Amino acid sequence: MSVISVYEAKSLASVFTDNLSAPIRNRPKRGQWLNHIAKECGLRDWNAMVQIAPRQVPDLRYGDWNSLFVAAAWVETPDRAYFRMIATRKREVAHLENGWPQRLAAALSEISDFHSRSMIYGREDGLITLDDVWSVPRVFAGNEVPTTESVRIPPALAVDAQSGLRIAVWFIEAKYTAAEDLRLKQFVPHYRFEAAFQTWGPDAPVDQFLSHLTGRARSRRTCLYVPEVPNSADGRHVPVITTEGERDGVVAGDWPALGYEEAFSRVMEKNRQAGVSVTDMRDIANQYSMYELREDDWTEFSGIYDD
Repeated sequence: MSVISVYEAKSLASVFTDNLSAPIRNRPKRGQWLNHIAKECGLRDWNAMVQIAPRQVPDLRYGDWNSLFVAAAWVETPDRAYFRMIATRKREVAHLENGWPQRLAAALSEISDFHSRSMIYGREDGLITLDDVWSVPRVFAGNEVPTTESVRIPPALAVDAQSGLRIAVWFIEAKYTAAEDLRLKQFVPHYRFEAAFQTWGPDAPVDQFLSHLTGRARSRRTCLYVPEVPNSADGRHVPVITTEGERDGVVAGDWPALGYEEAFSRVMEKNRQAGVSVTDMRDIANQYSMYELREDDWTEFSGIYDD
């Protein structure tokens, strides 16, 4: 029996279709993704999956939240392309300490030898804009077919420029429950797809995946980032240089103080010239932004001295 239901396969096909973009050359269409997913579930093709796999998961109940964990990789070499995917509903199986990323790497290693490859990686901006750069994915909800709204889960794209190898990697957690549809007067599946993604370190699934796949540790990336709180004497913003996994940044001394939106626009352009997307900037500056002193924190802190 397939771990993944027909509904979930359709949802995943939409995620893969909407988020896999350039520089991938042989991007599958949605129907091809459905066939790839069916084969990774041990079935002949999508037609067989529709007949054999459950339409919905058996534990879909109102008020109860459960999860489907998916690790997937689309691989392209100059002469071929293929897909590998593993899935489970057991959180302990998908835990990083239990080798979830290593299992995906092992599935790829059965086909090709990636040992000692020197790979760099990042994530494309895809559907992310300046307005929602810090927002969360949208939700799939409905009867049989997922909504047409795209879920913003760009894969990590690992590239070996010397050989032309490209690997697009997803680590996804799909949280689901049954929601009441008042129009139809019935309960319908309600899914929230989220990327299980952290950029660098022992808790980063992509780092574990690439290290196990190539046998090489990846170096940390740096980028420019605009602090949320003004950091210049005139109350404007000067970009800082941040590094993956580090809480502190270094003020970029050769940059002028600017308003936030202008600084953000210039920083995005400079980062893109260095091959760093807005999504990469968010990933790289994750630790810095978590510990950055924000305006509401500063107001609360300074208020302790008020009478």
